Amino acid sequence: GSRSKAEAEAARLLSRPLEPGRTDKGALRRAIRELMIPQASGEGREGHRLLWELMDILVEFDGAFHVDEARAEEEKKKKKATGGGDAPKTPQERVTRMLLRGQGGNEGGAEGPVLRAPDEMQMQQPGSSRALSPEAEEAAVAEVQALLVRGRTQDACALAVSRRLWPHALALAASVSPHAYQTVLARFALQRFRDGQPLQTLYLLLAKQPSQIFAAGDAGGGGAGGAPGAPLLREWRRNLAVIIANRTPGDVKVIVSLGDRLWREAGGRDRDGDPAA
Repeated sequence: GSRSKAEAEAARLLSRPLEPGRTDKGALRRAIRELMIPQASGEGREGHRLLWELMDILVEFDGAFHVDEARAEEEKKKKKATGGGDAPKTPQERVTRMLLRGQGGNEGGAEGPVLRAPDEMQMQQPGSSRALSPEAEEAAVAEVQALLVRGRTQDACALAVSRRLWPHALALAASVSPHAYQTVLARFALQRFRDGQPLQTLYLLLAKQPSQIFAAGDAGGGGAGGAPGAPLLREWRRNLAVIIANRTPGDVKVIVSLGDRLWREAGGRDRDGDPAA
């Protein structure tokens, strides 16, 4: 029957190395798809199909399991131009959808909302900084996981940031890009610690965001006494100590700026010799 013919054709085509441009991929894939349908039912039925489907993916993509981002984007544009819809664009997507088929939930289905990439997010975000309840945190972690099993690392990182799952957000941002990690670390420092706290100062320096160290106090018009950056000035000794004990690029400018602000607070003159306002 058709199955025996498919087996013979697959055996013939697989008896020699597969060579892009020379192997008849169309004929081989047709034979493989015939063989995806197992003859017998039972425990091995799904495993049988998965193995042949995996072979089909390997043949389609010339043995590659990874396609670089430029090629993936080009394929995406082609699919869109030809009305290809939401069909998987890369071998990673094909394999992921195959593995998640029938697993419940929407992990292998709709793509879901696209979130803002972690390196495009603003430093500060309105909302409560209170921790999630254990139940809400568990649900949020499940959402992050669902995005990750579809390969949407940037969206998972952005969701972790929006739900203040900082350990997850920082771990994922490190895998996205150095800039994404610095952005998320700065967000963590600004939302987790009070203005002027030495940990906030150090983490903002590590995130290469020294301008944010004085920004919070300045934006608020100054704290007690109306001085710009007052929270930092109130704890200047501990802040200066943490900066000196943990040297980072750009910290000299922060030390100088801190000294200037302390000098002006004491009624000294600025660098041009004019009386401090």
